[in-house]
Amino acid sequence: MPPCWNCLFSKRNIRIRAAQCAEELTQINESLQRREGLLAASAKASRLLLEAPDVRAVIPRVLGLIGEAAPRRSRESDAYEGGAAWRAAARGGQ
Repeated sequence: MPPCWNCLFSKRNIRIRAAQCAEELTQINESLQRREGLLAASAKASRLLLEAPDVRAVIPRVLGLIGEAAPRRSRESDAYEGGAAWRAAARGGQ
């Protein structure tokens, strides 16, 4: 006797929903990892600023830390907003 159609559709829907949940959990995990990276960079930057005898001297390094932790965007927006120049300054003009 063939299984009822409702059961088949129900199992299919469960698989689809499970795949959607897995994708959602992956996105949440990636978001949390980015957030953790930004918090760690913020903590390092704060320490650098608080311990620096000359705050102006460490500003490029601080901006570099935060820039490296920030989510990546396209090269066009990066160049437009000067992000590449800030990272280069943070690396000592390399």
